Amino acid sequence: MRQRLLLIRAILHDPEIIFLDEPTSGMDPTLSQKVHQLLLELKNKGISIFLTTHNMQEATKLCDKLSLLNKGKILEYGSPEEIIEKYRVDDNVHLLYKNGEEKVISRDEVANYLNPNVVSMHTAEPDLETIFIKLTGEKWHGE
Repeated sequence: MRQRLLLIRAILHDPEIIFLDEPTSGMDPTLSQKVHQLLLELKNKGISIFLTTHNMQEATKLCDKLSLLNKGKILEYGSPEEIIEKYRVDDNVHLLYKNGEEKVISRDEVANYLNPNVVSMHTAEPDLETIFIKLTGEKWHGE
């Protein structure tokens, strides 16, 4: 409830810039999605939004540009797509056959595997969360 009130208060006077700290923290997925839609609408109207979030999926969805910060230092800056592309290490394609068998092949081999028994084909890309963990080198205390 508090987050919703703060968001309404932030946009009440039609500002040019909005600063939001964890705007969907503590919200259920349905309400979070509504907030995301509102923020995208505001962005499309030309309103600049500075967003802090620990939710990397949220950052990927909402941000044109972002900074990955750790202990006050910028580790990476760019669009989510630029950062993800920079850390792409798996140039393989993952195949799933009708019989449940899985196979990993190189992108160059894709044409050889186009047949009716392949029901799914995808590449594995890192997400911002995986990249952040890789950059910080931080692990859970139990590891």
